[in-house]
Amino acid sequence: MNGNGFGVLIDSDQAGPFTVEVSNNSIHDYGSKGVWASAAGVIADIRDNWISSVGPASGALQFGVYVLNGAVADVHHNRISEGLCGSLPTLTCFAL
Repeated sequence: MNGNGFGVLIDSDQAGPFTVEVSNNSIHDYGSKGVWASAAGVIADIRDNWISSVGPASGALQFGVYVLNGAVADVHHNRISEGLCGSLPTLTCFAL
């Protein structure tokens, strides 16, 4: 697994607003971000999902939900988990 790849990608190169709902999903086995919401005008309702990653032991920086570049998100009632650090030293694990 590398640091690329998304479970759900919400993005736009057009003027918004755009409202997107991500709900009642199992999002897993992604390389980088479980749900990525990006761009001004994107309004995301992210709720009632199970989002899980393998964690820093994979060597990739992973986020369950990542909101950036002017996007707005209401994130609620999700279960988000990340795997263990594996054999990585604690400080290395936290630095990822």
